[in-house]
Amino acid sequence: MTTGPGVELKESDNRFTSPTFIKAIEQSFGRIGFDPCWHRASAVRPLAYLDVRRGDDGLRDDWSGNVAFVNPPWSNQKRWIERAHDQWLCGNVVTAICLVPAKTDTRLFHHVLSKDADVYFIEGRPHFFRENGKSEATMVSAMVVMFGATPAQKRRFAERVRGSWWVPNRSSADFAGRLPLGARCVVTEYPVMSCTASSQASVVCAPGR
Repeated sequence: MTTGPGVELKESDNRFTSPTFIKAIEQSFGRIGFDPCWHRASAVRPLAYLDVRRGDDGLRDDWSGNVAFVNPPWSNQKRWIERAHDQWLCGNVVTAICLVPAKTDTRLFHHVLSKDADVYFIEGRPHFFRENGKSEATMVSAMVVMFGATPAQKRRFAERVRGSWWVPNRSSADFAGRLPLGARCVVTEYPVMSCTASSQASVVCAPGR
């Protein structure tokens, strides 16, 4: 995990994906063609990459390739997920895969990822590596956010990594999210459900008005 110029890293941001997990990614999605925040200590060996040490910035510079994989600085995950979403929407990458903390309380999660992403919650807490090679489990749960994944790719990934898919019920209007300049914005309406809790703590749901 690395970040852009002028952005201070937290100590916990300096962690690297395990070779085992990278192998599962490539067996599922194909060769990683692009890493927008690559580090020499990483097990990722992409065809192309951005490296902050040479002045690159994955939050500024365009991404490319069929499969882009990013394990970004977790203290700044929202901007990186948004960037992956943008780069996928504008067609710079075919499939974008983000390994990030499982934060489920954000507007981004409920209104953007529910529309455009496949989200896979990893069972247990994955191990990452420090630059010195020491392995340690994460302090929080993790999820994999995928933009543009095919059914076959998702099936292969679920066969290799234990976890569960997030399947939103799409019970509210889609949020269009950030779109590239000139792109059409299509909003799809879904039935809205309203839920109330009774005094016995049971929950009653009915169509909203």
